This record gives sequence, structure tokens and C-alpha cells, in this order.
Amino acid sequence: MKRTFTLALFFLYTVLASQAQNTCNGVWGQLLVNQTFGQGNATDTWYGPLTTYAPGASTSTIFVGTAGPPGGVLVDNYSGLVKIPTASGQGGWVGTPDHTGNPNGLMFVINAPSTAATVFFEYVMDDLCPNTTLKLSVWILNTNSASLTTNPTYQYPNMTLNAIDAVTNTVLGSSASGNVPADEAWHQYSVVFNNGGSTSIKLQLVNNSVGSGYGNDLAIDDITVQPCVPESHIQPRLDTTICQNTQLHFNANVINSPYNPAAYQWQYSADNGATWLDQGPATGSTAYTFNTGSLLPGTYWIRFKTGPQGVIGNYNCVAVSDTSIIQVAEFPRDTLNVTRCLGEVYNFYGRYIGLPGTYDTLVRENPGDLCGTLVTLHLNITPLPGVLLSGTGSIDLCAGDTALLSVNNPTNGATYQWWRERSPIAGETGPQYRAASGGLYSVTASLQNCADTSLDLQVTERPLPHAAILYDAELRCTYDTLHFAAENPEDDGYYLWSPEKAFRTISGTENATAMGTFKRPEPVYLRVYSAYGCYATDSVMARVAPCCEALTPTAFSPNNDGLNDYFNPLLKPGQQIVTLRVFDRYGTLVYDNEDVRKGWNGTYKNGTPANAGVYMYACKYTCDDNKLYETKGDLTLIR
Repeated sequence: MKRTFTLALFFLYTVLASQAQNTCNGVWGQLLVNQTFGQGNATDTWYGPLTTYAPGASTSTIFVGTAGPPGGVLVDNYSGLVKIPTASGQGGWVGTPDHTGNPNGLMFVINAPSTAATVFFEYVMDDLCPNTTLKLSVWILNTNSASLTTNPTYQYPNMTLNAIDAVTNTVLGSSASGNVPADEAWHQYSVVFNNGGSTSIKLQLVNNSVGSGYGNDLAIDDITVQPCVPESHIQPRLDTTICQNTQLHFNANVINSPYNPAAYQWQYSADNGATWLDQGPATGSTAYTFNTGSLLPGTYWIRFKTGPQGVIGNYNCVAVSDTSIIQVAEFPRDTLNVTRCLGEVYNFYGRYIGLPGTYDTLVRENPGDLCGTLVTLHLNITPLPGVLLSGTGSIDLCAGDTALLSVNNPTNGATYQWWRERSPIAGETGPQYRAASGGLYSVTASLQNCADTSLDLQVTERPLPHAAILYDAELRCTYDTLHFAAENPEDDGYYLWSPEKAFRTISGTENATAMGTFKRPEPVYLRVYSAYGCYATDSVMARVAPCCEALTPTAFSPNNDGLNDYFNPLLKPGQQIVTLRVFDRYGTLVYDNEDVRKGWNGTYKNGTPANAGVYMYACKYTCDDNKLYETKGDLTLIR
């Protein structure tokens, strides 16, 4: 049967070495390319597309994809991704699994053509560092069983691995595989080369098997590219367990480092090398401190990268050290929940704490206690119940009165106890207390096993001032001025008389003596205040009665000199004229209430001046008692 093969595939890599020498004087470093073709599943036979499972790879053969080959048989110049070669449908192919060893791992199988010098694998690598020695390796499986090799026309898979300058097409390195044995085993083939000044190269697999077309069937897997790098070791190289909040100090040891000046980038991995985290920027220092203070318990791999300063970020240009594996152990933990009253402190292993919050400390029972115990304190501070008293430190209490002592903003649920002269007052357990005597008072409040006592409050009992009114109780006319006086007045006393209206216009109301007028009998009050605000009162009855006799002049002189120009009765307070009439001696009415306010001006109604002589008047008026009174008499007009 005839089987042919052509493949083109692409992989990436970068490192440092020289073009002239194709041997490695250091060690083969990290895998810059590691093409495994991925994994399939338990049910499917064929997989694709190729770019999904091998990004950057291509083949000059016909790739069958998930549909598989036409007719179910992989014929000449066809290729595909499978888990086992027997999936090809060709008789006599072996059942060897993929080389990587992953569950359902895939390989790239090719029924190769027999055309000489056919390039069936190619991969372009860019961004390389110049003068780097590289090794391209590929695992190849002869998919034919050994029984097929007895045919005289059988062709073994045979190829050449080439590294070519992508610009000039100059061959930088070449290695022939020879015949790949038909032994159902994978075989690795490599080529070592130096890229010289080129930063872009092509990696090729070139077919050497030419003949009948019977055989030349193969699978490839695990294509890798590695740089030649200086031997780099982390010192000390550890596999140990440490505690949280511990530091470890490492140093980079690079044997025959070609990097001058060199940079070092320290890293750690928390996922068994899947991802690496840079620890600060790259520097020229070989020292590194691994600090576990902020790390969670777990396994940490530690390594460093080294390369020329300025390019250490390019993975193609660096050497990677071996690793130290550190197990960060979690501290045994203990938790304390403590409540204290405000103002108290808690002794937390020598730390005296009085503020609420969460606190940690590491406690080692003895020198052999490696990690100790991480003790966490949750400290709760209970506020003290309110005991701040209203008022200042002392208050005055007037004799016979009471003073309300109270707590500002009392605390709900608190129990209070009032004290006088350091002794509890029975039954007084509320936030208020009414004191009836002088003394030293305070209050204690309790809540949730926390108690506080107020500052002392001095209550001083003050005597009442003397209040007594001196007054001649003889009956007076309404609107007469009455005199009152406080008995034995004190210099620092304050006196206040009422009713205010009676005293306001004569003496005022704020003296030890008072004078006032009254329209009717009514009580007079005196309130006396001491310098401490205490007061006493006294009262008497102002005895007045209406005096309704009207005083009437017997003569007047209307000569416009401003003196006695009008005749009018002299009214007392409370009296009011109703009518005033004047008659001459013949009984003729000469004036009839024309000017109630001023009275008669000595003229007739027509304005003619009346003659001097005797006239008669009749006046009706009211008094405070609201009765109507009348007075009559003679009046002399003088000219």
C-alpha cells in the first residue's frame, strides 16, 4: 500500500548563543516551544481544525479535520489529529498512544508522499536574540507494524531537520533522522544550531524517503525548542515547610554567566508553576527575600530569570533557574471574644488594650513551638450608662422648696441609685430625683455589668427673704396716691410690687417703697427676692372709695390772658361732665355744653361777650360709681 506525507507547522522561540558553535556549553533551558497537539475526548475519533489544537502550525498535506478522511481511510497525502494511529483505517498500523501521556492525548498522523526533498513541516520563529544556540526536537513514531517491513519495497520514514535563516534562506543547522524503526515506540530526533545575527528563522522537516510509496507512514508529537543557557541555581535550594509571617533569604548563582551586565527577575508561583508572579522589577542584585506575611497558606515555587539588562522581559533571551518549593503552613488559630466596660483595659499577652476592635498576636508556648498559635482577640467595649447631671457642680435650694436633680440623656435599660452624703436614698432608682434638703448628692448607673458614678452635686439650702408690707389702711378716695413700704428692707434684696398699672406712672414697681393710685379696692402684692433667687410674698388691700363731690370755681375772667379764661368744674379722676348750662340773671340760657373740654368762654351763643356780673350754672356729671350727680350755684364773670 502507498502512503505519502507533507507537513508545514509553526512554533515560537527566543534565546542567546553563537552561530559558529552548535554545541551547548551550559544547559538546555526552558521550553520556548512545547507543541503537544492538546487533548481530545472519550468519544470523538478525529479532531480539528489544526489551528485550534496547534496554534501557528500548518501542513502541506490535506488535513481531514473532525469529519475524518473520505471513505474512513487515511490515504496518501492526507493527515489528521487522532488519539491512536489505528483510527486511520489503514491495516497494519500500530495502536501506540500519544507520546505526551495526557488522557485522550492527540498526535499528528501523516500518510506521507514519497517525493524527495519535500518540506512537510515548517515553523517560523521571530523576535529571537542574536547568537543563540537552540535545539529543535521532535518525537516521531513509525505507525507501521513490523510485519510490513518484510516487503522488499517497504519505505521507512526518513527525514532531515533543518534550521534556516528566514531572510537569506541560509541553512543554520541540519540533522538527519535516518530510518525510523518500526517498533511501535516513539523516537526523539534533534538538531542543534546557532541563529547568528538573525532574529527570525524557519524550522523544517524535509522528506528523505523515496521509493515505491509502500510505507513512509508516521506520527509526530511533542515538538520542542530549547535555548542553551548558563546553569542557574537558586541558593539555598529548598523543599521545606515554614510558618506564616516568616522570611526566607535566597541568592541567585549563575555559572559562567554570559550576561554583562546581568539582570535578575525573581518570581513565585502559587499554582505549581502554571503561572509566575514577578516580585518587584528586575534588578542587578542576586539577593531576594521571600516574605510570607501577606500570603495565604499553600505551596509556593520560587525561581529567578536572568538575562541581559533591558531584555529580561523577553522570554526568548533569558535563563530560568531551578526552583525551591516552600510549604507555607497556616498558624494554629485561637479566638477570644472579650467584653470590657469603657475605661477598662484588657491584658492581651502583655498588650493593654482599651479600644474596641480585632487584634492578632502570635503566641509560642516554648522555644520548640515552630509556628506558635495565632490568637485573635475580638474586643467589645460596652459604653458606660449616662450619669452626667444637669446643672453645674452646685445649686441653691430655697427653704421649703424642692430641686429636681436629673441625668442628661439617661441610658435605656440602666438602673440608677441616688446618693446623699455618700448614703443611698431608699427607693430612688430612676434618672431623676427631687431633693427637699441641702447636701452632697450623686447618682450611680448600672447596665450590663458596667457601672459609673456621677460627679458630686452640692445642694445648698437658702433661707427665704423677709416680706411684709407697711401701709396706712385708712380709707382714701379713688385715684388718691397711696403709699406702701417693705418692712426691714435688705440691701441685696429685689422688690417687685403689683398690680403694675397702679404703680407704673408714679414710683415704678421695683423699689422697697411704692406709690400708686387705685380706681377701686384691690389687693397689693409685694414679692421679695434674695440674692440666691429665693422669694417670699406679702399682700394688703388698698382701701379706696369713690369721692364724687365736684369742685366748681365761683368766678372767672375771660380776657384772653391765659388765666381763668374759661369756666368749667374742676373734675377729679373718675368724674365726667354730662351737661353744663349757664344762665344770666334774667334766666336766659347763655351756654349749653358747646365746649365740654374747655367750658364757657364768657360769650353768648352769637359770640357777643357777656357783661360782667353774676350768672347761674347747673352741671350734671358722673363718678366712679357710675351714678349721675348735679351741682348748681352762682358764678361771677369779671371783666
